Amino acid sequence: MRNVTVVWIDTLCNYPIYGELAGTRLYNSSHDVSLPLAAVYLRAFLSAHRPDVRFIYHPRRLYEAEQYAYALSDLVRDGDIVLTSCSTSDSADAREILQAAKEAGRATVIGGVYPRFSHKEVQTWGTADYICTGEGEQAFLEIINQITGTHPSGPIPGVATRDNPRPRSAPLADLATLPDPDYSAFPVDRFARYMQSAYILATRGCPAPCHFCTSARLYGYSYRMRPVDSVVRELSSLYNHGFRRITLADDTILVDHQWATELFSVISRVNPGYRLKVRARADELSAEMLSRMIDAGVEVVQFGVESIQLSTREYMHKRLEQQSIEKSFELILSTGELLANPLYMLAYPGETWDDLETNSNFIKSAGSDSRVITYISFTTPYPDTGFERSIRKSGGVVLTKNLKFYTNKFPVFIPASLLTMPLENALDRLVSEYNNISDHVNTSFPTQQRIPEEFFHEIELTDPRLTE
Repeated sequence: MRNVTVVWIDTLCNYPIYGELAGTRLYNSSHDVSLPLAAVYLRAFLSAHRPDVRFIYHPRRLYEAEQYAYALSDLVRDGDIVLTSCSTSDSADAREILQAAKEAGRATVIGGVYPRFSHKEVQTWGTADYICTGEGEQAFLEIINQITGTHPSGPIPGVATRDNPRPRSAPLADLATLPDPDYSAFPVDRFARYMQSAYILATRGCPAPCHFCTSARLYGYSYRMRPVDSVVRELSSLYNHGFRRITLADDTILVDHQWATELFSVISRVNPGYRLKVRARADELSAEMLSRMIDAGVEVVQFGVESIQLSTREYMHKRLEQQSIEKSFELILSTGELLANPLYMLAYPGETWDDLETNSNFIKSAGSDSRVITYISFTTPYPDTGFERSIRKSGGVVLTKNLKFYTNKFPVFIPASLLTMPLENALDRLVSEYNNISDHVNTSFPTQQRIPEEFFHEIELTDPRLTE
């Protein structure tokens, strides 16, 4: 078999981060309906190297938002090879996709953050023929070549299989050699009804050692930049497809200041009218760089604070000085043109109730400004990561192993440092603190949603201190 059809099938999520929130300056997607960059970039790479391969894309979140119902058993029949990608919270749905594909006799491939760290668990499903544990472009091309018989069978770097359960790492892609993304095969106009922002990646990776982060580990702490001209062409393409807001979804855009200076300088000269959101470390920001960003059309700058308490940030291995946090707010808000989008994390190991109260007071104070978009997350021990393994040794309590709650918006974990009272009381206090912060910041810029009652019905409030 040489000519094959690949069908990419999106996963569904139980709890969208922003739900139905719309009509604000927030760069979000209603019901988490967004065009997956992995599918767009993978298709462009595949088209450049195997133009004989047909690529079909099924956007199930879009289908669901549009109230169309399609059975998986029907969707999987569209391809010889069924492909999907997932994070932790939607991994159960990914398993159902693969199960339907195997029942239909299709070859199956899965990638994404969850398979990267939990490929041993994915292998136990018995439905994944190929599990991509790194970047997908070259790995998937080699999978296609093996399936079509153009390359001999054998181990593929970065791909776990039944015969090769512990693959060696795949080499990182040279971003300068990748083709420009091609959106022509995707229903961009339909996505635009739900996406208040399109997304692109101008870089890959992050060199920071933050202990809780999976992204830096996914890319081996590397940091690579695309050619500036390629980024600008993608921005223009999305604008031509109707998007007026675009998010540079990079972990951080300012690691290489020379490259970033060139990027924003070129954008400022050619920008036809799109507005941008970017993410950067607080200690990478400067008045000069922010001025360049404004000229380029940037209106939202996201940066991680996590905790205002230095001791908590030290537990996180987050190398960020207090003055950098304060300066980042000052620099961004003094422009009069930018919105600040700080990220915070509650209930980290080592955080005490006094620490949490201090952090809460800072979040409410900073979030009282209508120019501040507050994002609050909970510490989440994603399965099979180094952080999750350290959590198991810390004495903290994981409240549920139901991965649908692992979106970082649920308190699935209570650290030992907060267990100065019975577990149920500690959870009640943590949730009360979160709701108090949320209600406060939502009055100036609504972003936070209360935790659904279903969560409290499904968790296990078993305190290990009472069963020893």
